Amino acid sequence: MMVDKEMRNLNAMARVSENAYFRNGKPIVLESYCAYYDILGLAEMLQPASKSKRRERKLFGEIYPIISGKNPQFAELDLPQEFLERGVIILQFSDNAIIGCPQKSKDGRHLVKEITPLIAQLALNQLALATDGWFIRGGITTGLLFIDKRIAFGSALIEAHLLETNKANNPRIVLSSKLGARLSKIISENSVFRQSIVDRLFLRDQDGQIFVNYLGVCLPTNLPDLSLVKKHKTILEGKLVAYRSRPRIWAKYLWTANYHNYIVKMHLKDPQYKKHRSALTTCIIGNQAVSYNFNRIF
Repeated sequence: MMVDKEMRNLNAMARVSENAYFRNGKPIVLESYCAYYDILGLAEMLQPASKSKRRERKLFGEIYPIISGKNPQFAELDLPQEFLERGVIILQFSDNAIIGCPQKSKDGRHLVKEITPLIAQLALNQLALATDGWFIRGGITTGLLFIDKRIAFGSALIEAHLLETNKANNPRIVLSSKLGARLSKIISENSVFRQSIVDRLFLRDQDGQIFVNYLGVCLPTNLPDLSLVKKHKTILEGKLVAYRSRPRIWAKYLWTANYHNYIVKMHLKDPQYKKHRSALTTCIIGNQAVSYNFNRIF
């Protein structure tokens, strides 16, 4: 029994030592990057599901592999090294998630390198959920934060939640105005970032909000993963049909369909993909796709 207790204590100490939000075994708040998102429609589905335990268990079995990061559909994606770096902590609860990582340097030149793992993790989560029929809305900011596998606390979390509630509106994860301005300035002044995966991680919407370009993850320069794009299209077409009698929700999927169309149009310019373009573009009314413009952030 004593050995078991000592092993538990050692394991607990190891977990704490891996978390930058502990110093000498004590929790601390740190200047951090923080994201908060909400899975749209899940709470609504859980309400009738709660009347049927069998249905609720089935729903949990479907969504757990996605939100736990155990979805195998990304195994073949050619992801850059930045996506594989550790240090990002994810706390998932019901239809919400908080993602955080410490801000290691106050030097703006390191901002892109530091925030890329968090943005990449968000993009992968968003893509995994979207290609399984779940769309999310959220916000990303900087500020004081503490996060581990049980607790999240800090002004950064509050601001990220407010961004999700008041600014995101559509199924997108938006950056705070301060973070977006800093990021845009740095990328515009450094050509190396404009030629990397970083350039494909962000877009600016017509309302000026910078948001995470999650479809950019499955469209690497050399080999776009068309299967995920096709799946995304099919799911959106189904959502547009299913919610046509509910205008408020339908409008959110219309926005997402226009985002999808924009990505197909802009990223699949290579002649070898021209034959796929019409098949990948979501049709809104018959064969008419609504035109909607986004912009790069610099």
